[in-house]
Amino acid sequence: MLDENEFSEHESESSTWIALADLMTGLMAIFLVMCMIIMTNQDRTRVLIIQSVEKAMKEQGIPVEIDPKTGDISIAESILFPYASAQLSPQGQYFLEEFIPVYSKVLFNDLSPEQLEQVSRIVVEGHGSRDNNTSADYAKNMTLSLNRANAVVQYVNNMQYFPAKLPFLLKLTPVGRGNIDAKDYDDASDRKVVFKFQFASELFNTTKDELVHSEKNNTKSTSIFPKPLPVSGTVRTFHSPAESIFCGFFIPSDENIPTSVRCYIRDEYKFNLPRLTDCPVQKNVSFTLWDDIAETQIRCNVADKVEQTIFANRNNKQQVLGYGEKIKAGGIECWSRGIGMTCTNSKGKSFSIDGNGINRTQ
Repeated sequence: MLDENEFSEHESESSTWIALADLMTGLMAIFLVMCMIIMTNQDRTRVLIIQSVEKAMKEQGIPVEIDPKTGDISIAESILFPYASAQLSPQGQYFLEEFIPVYSKVLFNDLSPEQLEQVSRIVVEGHGSRDNNTSADYAKNMTLSLNRANAVVQYVNNMQYFPAKLPFLLKLTPVGRGNIDAKDYDDASDRKVVFKFQFASELFNTTKDELVHSEKNNTKSTSIFPKPLPVSGTVRTFHSPAESIFCGFFIPSDENIPTSVRCYIRDEYKFNLPRLTDCPVQKNVSFTLWDDIAETQIRCNVADKVEQTIFANRNNKQQVLGYGEKIKAGGIECWSRGIGMTCTNSKGKSFSIDGNGINRTQ
């Protein structure tokens, strides 16, 4: 039997645990409310982005199928490609010439910076129909769908300059889905290309290669491509005397976005976009170096004459960088060697590029 003092002590201890439980319950409720508010704001932003795209396409009379929930834009095979082919048809080229500038304008001109930040990338997905359930059918459709996605991205790269072309290109990622999402029977509606938004809220896990950690300043991690490049800015282009290597500085008007340099190896006799899975160091692969990061990165989906087209429309003429000569913009310096080109940023990171490939310093 408990005496009066023991009972009082027991009652006090119970009251403490009850108060602590109430506090934890209250904190949990607050966190849940905050999460709901954040999710609601993100959902509202998604809806506004999708509605903006729908409105622009309707006003311009561009016949596309837009998913009102995801913003996915489906383009039928019959519009872009002949049957079982990855070569864009004349009709497909005309369609992209009409569709892409409007799509780009909505994202980079009509949306606010806060809304645009929610669009991490635009995935260009190639899809195929199911002929039969064999491994050969799967492999064939996967190859065809990836080639179609690459063909669309390559054509956009080679289009004449349109507003915000460079930042739009940096968001494009070609992907082949084959017949993974196809019906169990051969259906023409499965043969298509889809422009798909990937929103920032969907990226729960960020890979190590996509982040750059600044231990020196103990700052938050920053993406290698932290923000889309602004429309305003200047481009200074140069090439080696033999015209085998072309480079270009992009110097943004926004001081918060670093100067970058991109170089690529020119091969007039062969033009094939590299596979995105292994990102091989070979011809037609460009290399980008930013001034304020401690890493360098190969961009597999930007290649060859693509950059020359972009730069040519932003600059009157290209500078020939003679052997041994140097050129500097921002914190990046490049110089022409006996063979090839070398560029270094203010962090001491560099890459060398010549006809045999690219060597980079990590």
